[in-house]
Amino acid sequence: MVDGVAYSTMSEAAKACGLSIWTLRRTLDQGGWKPLTAQDIREAIGRSRQRRSQRRVYTEPWTDHTGREHPSFTAMCEAWGVRRDLVKHRIKRGWSIEAALTVPLYGKREGESDGGD
Repeated sequence: MVDGVAYSTMSEAAKACGLSIWTLRRTLDQGGWKPLTAQDIREAIGRSRQRRSQRRVYTEPWTDHTGREHPSFTAMCEAWGVRRDLVKHRIKRGWSIEAALTVPLYGKREGESDGGD
């Protein structure tokens, strides 16, 4: 049911909303099965598109701390010999690009403690 109208198939509901069946199913899977309005579906799709656009930034050119430009985030990590997921995690936690690329896996940034005094 979308906007109070019952559809006999998901395909009909998707068509009425101007969506592909795949997009509607993914939206419903992420939001749970509940009575939806067309606006609910549009908002969920907008959130999904926003998450995708945030991921795309990793496929654009990146410049490391030395000023060298790399064709992508992955290429930059490979050039420095560091796992992409590790660098991504470090940057999300507020590390500088230099620290994220150069601190060894079990190393600590300057000023960080290991938890013991």
